[in-house]
Amino acid sequence: MALQPDERSTQEQARAIIERQLTQLTRLVDDLLDVARVSSGRVNLQHDYVCITNVVDRAVDTARHLFAERGHSLSISPPSEAIWLIADAARLEQIVVNLLANAAKYTENAGQIWLSVERVADACVLRVKDTGVGIAPELLPRIFDLFTQADQTKARSKGGLGIGLALVQRLVDMHQGQIEVRSTLGRGSEFVVTLPGALSSDQLPLASGANKKFG
Repeated sequence: MALQPDERSTQEQARAIIERQLTQLTRLVDDLLDVARVSSGRVNLQHDYVCITNVVDRAVDTARHLFAERGHSLSISPPSEAIWLIADAARLEQIVVNLLANAAKYTENAGQIWLSVERVADACVLRVKDTGVGIAPELLPRIFDLFTQADQTKARSKGGLGIGLALVQRLVDMHQGQIEVRSTLGRGSEFVVTLPGALSSDQLPLASGANKKFG
């Protein structure tokens, strides 16, 4: 359809809808497969020295179209100095992307979302906060369970199945970290990921090549 030289506006709109829905379907299937792999112990982390700022930058680029589609404003507060972790960069990026996608999905158009990263003692703390619909108190204890949705009507309309947060928790657990959620119904949510073993640049082994590879 895209290669047709005389594509009409109705064809263009239909193609855009197909592409958007296909992208959502592919992501849902990928997340579901990842949950199955992680749950069955078939995912091995590829540990390396990872700069969290680079991970966040790539995640924001991946999720940027979600904010553009809904007119959201994203505010980013990076750490005051580089924070390094011994972690799987691809899986950390997956954590951040899913948290950003969740915030975008459950926030009404033209909402506000905040992403911050800081070092607290020997841990890296990442926060994603939104002005979305919030989570009912009775759902909070099981928000990370597979197929749990904060607002089922809205989730279904946006293509959600309650997979993303379950995957996030499993990946955080594999990094020996913790994830918490704070939310008030109708007043937004905040997800806080704490990852242990934060290092500064001067704590990196010189032989690691980390600065060359990630810096």
